[in-house]
Amino acid sequence: MDCCESAMSPAMSRRALLLGGASFAAWAYLPKFARAADGRDPRLIVVILRGALDGLATVAPVGDPDYAALHGSIALTPDGPHAALMLDSFFALHPAMPEFARMYREKQAAVIHAVSTPYRDRSHFDGQDVL
Repeated sequence: MDCCESAMSPAMSRRALLLGGASFAAWAYLPKFARAADGRDPRLIVVILRGALDGLATVAPVGDPDYAALHGSIALTPDGPHAALMLDSFFALHPAMPEFARMYREKQAAVIHAVSTPYRDRSHFDGQDVL
């Protein structure tokens, strides 16, 4: 028995060996081809707020003159000991979310208020399944 005969089984042909080698060589270059051209990361993260925390308690329209009057003592304010984190001149973020505020300033996060799906039944659980 020759030294190479033990390594070459009848199922292994020269064609299979060349095809396997070419596949392995192509695999080395695959990351260059698979990478996105513009480097963007197209993730969509949807946050479903449960319990007493809703969108207006998280991102408050402090620039609306009616906001403070309607929310009373629980309204976020742009100043004071628990000042909200201002996102712009109208919206402010709850002070417990400084990391999200940083991501917003760096354009890594966005807030989209007052949007909905076409779902109109009354089950919150079924509505979340639509998302």
